[in-house]
Amino acid sequence: MKARGSLSLLIGLSMALAVPAEAGSSSPGFFSCSKNADGSGSCSGTYVAARNGATASDQVSFGMDNTGRLYFGAVYAGVPYSCSKNATAGSLDMETLTAATSARNYFYVTWTSAGVCSWAYVLNASGYQSLAQ
Repeated sequence: MKARGSLSLLIGLSMALAVPAEAGSSSPGFFSCSKNADGSGSCSGTYVAARNGATASDQVSFGMDNTGRLYFGAVYAGVPYSCSKNATAGSLDMETLTAATSARNYFYVTWTSAGVCSWAYVLNASGYQSLAQ
């Protein structure tokens, strides 16, 4: 039940943070990753911006292996970034992965200095809808 409450909170936050629809918008969005001196870091942006990045290697991906370990990976400006986390079926982590792999819009991921994914946020909002082409 606690996971459902957390999910409701995330949905509420996403509604509060949702960008307004801008008809005719053709902005490609943004994509950026950074890493701190201790190895912790973050990536955020839109899938389209990652696909249309400044370098040919720019990319972003979410996934899960056969043991249930969740993965995030990105290449930004030629530099690789990644994190992973153990998850169990039915957990909020699994729900976030499902949303991330079906999201066509905005994402934000952080990780610790040990490379453990510590936060994943995905947003599907009409303001980003034209970016999903």
